Amino acid sequence: MSNVIQMPVANPVNQRVGMNVRIAMMVRGTTQAQLGAALGLTQSSTSRKLNGQTQWTPDELEAAAVLLRVTIDRLFVELPGLDSNQEPAG
Repeated sequence: MSNVIQMPVANPVNQRVGMNVRIAMMVRGTTQAQLGAALGLTQSSTSRKLNGQTQWTPDELEAAAVLLRVTIDRLFVELPGLDSNQEPAG
């Protein structure tokens, strides 16, 4: 048996949710520490959520939506691409 440590692999849906949460955080001026506190997660666990490496639970989605004042549906929407200024491209 090998002692290889496997890193979590990002899931496309979890990545989309994480990106949408990040965008909402920027709009609201919310920090990762504030999000982590609302979710009851450590900094590293919050980072893994935002990077799409761990799955979001229904309770975490609800807590994030409440904190960021968005609907849960909004966290799943595929948004247009963003340019380097975090504005919709085009």
